[in-house]
Amino acid sequence: MLTGKTYPLSRGVRDLPKLIGGPGTYCIISVEKSRQPKRVHRVGAIDKHGIVYIGRSGNLRSRLRVLQNMLYRGAASGHIAGHHYRASKVLQSVFPRHTLYFRFKHCNSKVEAIKTEFKLLGRYCKRFGEVPPLNTNGALI
Repeated sequence: MLTGKTYPLSRGVRDLPKLIGGPGTYCIISVEKSRQPKRVHRVGAIDKHGIVYIGRSGNLRSRLRVLQNMLYRGAASGHIAGHHYRASKVLQSVFPRHTLYFRFKHCNSKVEAIKTEFKLLGRYCKRFGEVPPLNTNGALI
């Protein structure tokens, strides 16, 4: 999965690293109080990386802003993971908003971002038998 620095999703968009303006892939993870990834029980194994969503965008900053607006500012629409999260009290209980962080990987183009996302989701499905909790693309299984 994606490695590197982890950033709190609650952080203001202006505070997000300047370098995330272009295309790329990202993972939303849930962390414990120690900031270590939360162990997420899946069908095939335990996800020790705490991944709750894998996504991609032509503009990471813009895409993360939309998700932040849904989760922290009450925006009504814009991100499928935000819809699933807000619609499920179970997800909100298991993965409280303050535990949500993200990691990202730059890509050279939107096409590369799509291919990388597909590869990450495929690996996740192969390992755990299902997509991450906030993803909906079950066709990859």
